[in-house]
Amino acid sequence: MDVKKIKERLTRKLQKGFQTNYSGLFLMIPFLQNLQLEQKMALLQVENHGIPALENFLYRVQLEMLGRIRSLSCQDPAPAMASGLPANPSDSHLHRFFKRAELPDTDRFIKALGKQQVQTGQIRGSILACDTTLAIYNGQKDIVKDKSGKEKWPQKAVRFYVVVDEGTRNPLYIKAAYPGRRPVEVGKDMVDAAMEILDGKQSTFIYDKWFSVGELLEYMNQRGQKFITLLKRFPNRIRQMNAIALDQFRRYTEYERITHIPVCLRNYSSQARLVVLELCVEGERHLMGYLTNDETAEDYEIADLYPTRWDSEFWIEEMNFMNIKHLPSSELNKISFGLAAKLVAYHVMSAFRGNLGEEYLAYNVGTIYEKFFREQALIRLNNREEIEITIFGHQHAGVLKQMYTNLGEKLQEQGINPGVSWLCNHPLNFVFK
Repeated sequence: MDVKKIKERLTRKLQKGFQTNYSGLFLMIPFLQNLQLEQKMALLQVENHGIPALENFLYRVQLEMLGRIRSLSCQDPAPAMASGLPANPSDSHLHRFFKRAELPDTDRFIKALGKQQVQTGQIRGSILACDTTLAIYNGQKDIVKDKSGKEKWPQKAVRFYVVVDEGTRNPLYIKAAYPGRRPVEVGKDMVDAAMEILDGKQSTFIYDKWFSVGELLEYMNQRGQKFITLLKRFPNRIRQMNAIALDQFRRYTEYERITHIPVCLRNYSSQARLVVLELCVEGERHLMGYLTNDETAEDYEIADLYPTRWDSEFWIEEMNFMNIKHLPSSELNKISFGLAAKLVAYHVMSAFRGNLGEEYLAYNVGTIYEKFFREQALIRLNNREEIEITIFGHQHAGVLKQMYTNLGEKLQEQGINPGVSWLCNHPLNFVFK
């Protein structure tokens, strides 16, 4: 089917009108417009085979926002219509489509998304939490363990590398790879990607102890980046911490004291700073250390910053809603293209959350779905050539009215054309009853 026939069928269906139980998908469209996906899709170099590439990709994004798992199909018309399609494409068609993007092209697309988030203020980029996680696949390759952990996975998996912005908890970058790569390789990829996205801005990278390797820390130091990583508790390091004079420690919290000493690391050309935290529990003394090259921050600031590493793990846990660890394939190009769709879905829902107001900022994407997506609506093309979305009895109608009243004017103020390109350039008009 050619593009002209698809748009003709779409227009007829909009003129006739339809009902949906997922009106929230249409609430997300202005935030999709803000991502300027039309230009970014060109980076993927995916040719149109019948259904246009943008509409194919948007359909997958819609399903990600609904938290779909096993099947890519949906009986409700909203995912297809919100994507500019008159009907839901088949699972087999979507699986073929997601095999067409090459890994380097998808990586460029993901970096472009990150740059867009920086430009719109969704990412600050000053402090970055870095982590890796395993995801299941059903391919033929056996996992080669590259990191010890408590994960109870089958012996087949793909590893994700994630860089998350501290505070906003929005992802800056994500990459999929087969296990077996070492921490230096992984860490360099994270640093290089972050620096490219942030245009060389100096950031502080927060790593767990797997990345506490002199060669990687030297690489970061030479590139003008800061790091904080948990110290590996080798016997010589434990002896170094125990040898610190007690009167060097200063009060940190009610039960903790803190200090720092210079240390030498293998494959690290200068001295690193080891911030040592002392905790006494029932008369037993415990010491832990953080390695950093930040010579300006106070000891307590380093200790306060390290827990932000959990932002990356919190994000991975939040993305369980979009089933980030359940993979339909062992092919990295297909997995990475799917990750790109998940990132778009997350960015859209996160931007929507940020516009709701401060009381909603703590909501994860699963909660946003439960509270804003599953509401009935009547959708039709009105006589002003607007797509009119009439939402009935929405529990948050008050805050939504404030957001979506005079939507066209608000979009124009941001330099966005109110007409939705993939919906035949019709603008949206929301009505709450």
